[in-house]
Amino acid sequence: MAGRGRLSSLDLLPDEARDDLLWALAELNRRERTQADILFELNDRLEAKGLETISRSAFNRKSMRLAKRTMQLEERRHIYAGIAERLTPEEVGNADLVLGEFLKTLLDELLDE
Repeated sequence: MAGRGRLSSLDLLPDEARDDLLWALAELNRRERTQADILFELNDRLEAKGLETISRSAFNRKSMRLAKRTMQLEERRHIYAGIAERLTPEEVGNADLVLGEFLKTLLDELLDE
């Protein structure tokens, strides 16, 4: 089993930068501003706190992982919606609930690969 890999500069940011990083990730998810613009503002925020800035390549890697994960979550939402339509209150029993949770887990694992 592979480990988590080397920690990026974003992973190594101190706790005082957590709000700034979360802000930047939320901005990336909104998809209303360019990645370069968000990085510029993030680095301004970090510099104001006397912290190391983030390189463009490190931020791009994080952005790419975030975009991939967002797409996977969107795919899962559509898959789950298709399954949920078939699970009416009349048809759902305890065994069906267990099976539904198992299917969710299985789909998550398959999509993660």
